[in-house]
Amino acid sequence: MAPAGHQPPHILRSGVVSPQQVEALFRIYFDYMNLSCSLLDPVLYTAHNTYWRSPFLFTVVCAIASRYDKSRPALYEELMNYAQLAAGTALINGPKNVEVVAAYILLSLYPVPMRRWEEDRTWLYLGLAIRVATDINLNRAPANMKPRTEQQIRESLNRTRVWINCFNLDRSTSSWHGKASTLNNADPVANASGTWYNSSPHNVGNFDIQLVAYNAELRLMNNFSTMIRSSPNKKADIDQLATETDEKLTALGEEWKTKLQTETDLSDPQNRFRNSLVKLAYSYARLVVLSQGFQHSLSKSHQDENPYFHRCRRAACDVVRVFIDELSTQKVYLRHGPDAQCVFVTFASSFLVKLLHPKYAEFLSMDQRIEIRTLVQGIIDLLSSPEIFVDDRHAPKQWSKFLAGLLDTPMAKLEVSPNWKSGASVSRRRSARKSKDSHMGSQGNSGRPSDSPPNPNMQNGPTSPPSSGQAASYARTVPLPPQQYPQQNYAGPTSPQSYHPSPAEQSPGIGFADSGNATFGENALQMQFPEYFQPPLAFDGDFFASMQSMPDPSIWQNMTMTGFNWMDVLHQQQTPDSDTQMMDATINPGLLHAENSHLMAGPSYP
Repeated sequence: MAPAGHQPPHILRSGVVSPQQVEALFRIYFDYMNLSCSLLDPVLYTAHNTYWRSPFLFTVVCAIASRYDKSRPALYEELMNYAQLAAGTALINGPKNVEVVAAYILLSLYPVPMRRWEEDRTWLYLGLAIRVATDINLNRAPANMKPRTEQQIRESLNRTRVWINCFNLDRSTSSWHGKASTLNNADPVANASGTWYNSSPHNVGNFDIQLVAYNAELRLMNNFSTMIRSSPNKKADIDQLATETDEKLTALGEEWKTKLQTETDLSDPQNRFRNSLVKLAYSYARLVVLSQGFQHSLSKSHQDENPYFHRCRRAACDVVRVFIDELSTQKVYLRHGPDAQCVFVTFASSFLVKLLHPKYAEFLSMDQRIEIRTLVQGIIDLLSSPEIFVDDRHAPKQWSKFLAGLLDTPMAKLEVSPNWKSGASVSRRRSARKSKDSHMGSQGNSGRPSDSPPNPNMQNGPTSPPSSGQAASYARTVPLPPQQYPQQNYAGPTSPQSYHPSPAEQSPGIGFADSGNATFGENALQMQFPEYFQPPLAFDGDFFASMQSMPDPSIWQNMTMTGFNWMDVLHQQQTPDSDTQMMDATINPGLLHAENSHLMAGPSYP
């Protein structure tokens, strides 16, 4: 007997995928993708469970995983079309539950490749996830009932995990989209996460702890940005704030590094990869903070040397080295990671390339310039490796083209002048510049600011003056989105004639690379397949209804069975039953109790 109101996913009803293919796609997700998302409990979200809990989430997991299924290369476009349709349908009708939130999060993390910036839906899907999450009170701990069984505990932990993901993505996505974050930093669930990750034996091991470590970094970063924005008349001592926050990040990173080494299984490859992601995030956060101080110090023309120059260089090099030395040792996880996973290392690499600008040449030795170019070239080679990118529209490939274009500009060439082949002449050049500025000041001339580019007619400039477009591309310290660099410096597919940036795109944050246009097939593959799922056991509806403070729905009755048969329900006439309805938290068909372990063998196939 089918539950009232349950509609099987369209991808099954239309025959686009078979049950066997669904199982394979779920294996791809949990083996290679979920570790980078920190989102789904693998016990709760098997293919069978997800089918019943949420056809929307079921469709999304299959769709994003299908991009990595080599057996059917065209399947991705077709399934993503269904996933987008399901996203629109979930917005206007159907239940609001934690699975809907998770589905929108996954669509935000794995967007369809876009051609123009205005086509991007990353921020929109995340906003929908946050709105639904607050509607069902994921941001509040359930007050009416305490979990008692394993099933209830896992569901409670699942709600908190999804909400922390909302909080983390709100912080990280807003920062590189150049938008204000939505959620308050005083969020009680996020602030209590330091003890949540090991609050129960049913926390997901080697999984929840990294999610919380990242949350701690993001909250500290938000405090830093809030203090700068809220300063009256923009008179905040940015130098002091940047230094203090950098010290706090360093201390916090060491604290979590110790916890990760002592409280996680270092023999688990997924765990090692996740630990490296945390290390990458903290190094990137330090670079962002120090770059704020670096940019602020550029306005102080009386300074001889920017005090943040080498601190920023070392922080950026740390980000790149973590990516090359640690994350690249497990390329299969990088390949299956969210598109935004490349943003950290792209920002750091872009920052390093900007330090090769002639106006900073006197602060770098030739060895340091060679090191920068070697590191950035290493990232370009890694991201453009066939082991990493899926196709030419994949984010790693696009970012590699972007960085290659930067590294090929005249501003970033290795040898700026024979006089700068070593750092030995730095002090002599500083003294000469001081004398020149003093002399020009005595004659009533302002002189050239110490941070402006050298005179191109002198030997300390480039061989030939840069074009106005190239000079403009280096005018700011923070790297721009790829579309905002001169087209001759960017190897992406968008031509100057086809791309027209909007005012919103001109913010200094990094955006997704231009990545081609996706065309979806109109005809779904028609296949005949037999039975799919039988409904699972009933569960504790009162407990889960109380978590959302929603009206207490009834639960399924008389659904106990000894095994699963795929798709029997699809051939039955589904008649509404006024006395039976789906509760908003949906069912938990996990059959987690020990006494029901004989039902966990999985679906039976004909």
